[in-house]
This record gives sequence, structure tokens and C-alpha cells, in this order.
Amino acid sequence: MQQDAQGTLVEVMRGLQNVDATDRGAVISQLFGEEVKGAVAKLVTTLDDDKNGLVSAFAKVANQADRANSVNDEYANRAATRGHMLGQLSAKFDRMTIVLGDRLLPVLDAALPPLMTAIDYVADLAESSPELATGLMGVAAAIAVVKAGAIAFKLAKLTLGNGRDRFNLGKTKLTNSTDQTTQSANRASRSSTDSTAN
Repeated sequence: MQQDAQGTLVEVMRGLQNVDATDRGAVISQLFGEEVKGAVAKLVTTLDDDKNGLVSAFAKVANQADRANSVNDEYANRAATRGHMLGQLSAKFDRMTIVLGDRLLPVLDAALPPLMTAIDYVADLAESSPELATGLMGVAAAIAVVKAGAIAFKLAKLTLGNGRDRFNLGKTKLTNSTDQTTQSANRASRSSTDSTAN
């Protein structure tokens, strides 16, 4: 095995081909282990396959130029796929995030201590004056309710305005249609009057 690993492995595989198919799984398990039994069984059955067989793979690997070309061909095939391009895009986004994060860290380092101090001050104030904190929360809730009401009023006004605009547009279209019908009727009656007069 140490002097010709490929040749020894091919001989073992050929020997396994000669084992009865019903006993082959047990022999493979004994030699290689239960967890790789399926993979080894596939190698045994496809040993001499020209395209995917082990002997063919060893022959391809033996030639250094073929190996280099097959690696390059494989890379070119993978690089041309949409999945590869999406992977590259993801890597570029990761790089951008890291660079922007590195630039943002000094800003955060400068801004966080004063912000934490202000939050501690508010928390201390709320602990020392619970009535004041409750009152401030009530005022904030009242402001939020008034703001929500104002937004709802604006939305209702906008909806009603759109409805009125649609009504006026429909009325204009109906008037135009009625005017056209009247003109057509007048022309038709004039042409029938002219034809009866002749």
C-alpha cells in the first residue's frame, strides 16, 4: 500500500467486485466501516466506468496538465453560475459592512458614554420621583393619542377629498358623454330632415 496506493486500492476494489453481491456489503463494512459502506459500494460498481469510475479518475489525476486544466475548467464553470455571482455579491456586501462598521465604531465610542449618562439620569429621576415619571408618561401618552387622532383625521379628510374628486370626475365624464350624445342626435335629426326635404 505504501509503494503503490492507487494500484493496491484498485486491486481491493476488483477483489470486492468478485465477492457475491449479497455478501459484498458485509465485507465492505468489515474493511472500511459501516458509515462509508454506500460510498465504497458505489466505487466498486463503477470502478471501470469511463466517465466516473475510479480507474478513470486515477488516470486523469496522473497527468499533471490534465489536472490543472480540469481545475481551471471546474472553476470557470462554477464562476459562470448565478449562485457564484450571488456569493460574490454577498461577500462584497460583507466587506462593505465591515468597512463601514470600522468607520462607525469611533463615532459610537464617542456618542455612547453621553447617551448612557442621559439614560441613567432619566432612570434615576424616575426612581426618585415616581409621581413625576408617571405624569411624564401620561403626557407622552396623551401626545401620542392626539398625534394618532390628527393622523386619523388627515387620513379621513384625504379619503373624503379623493371620493369628492372621483365624484366630480365622474360627473364631468357623464356631462361630456351626454353632450356628445346630444350633438350626435342633433346631427342625425338634421340629416334626416335634410333627406326628407329633398
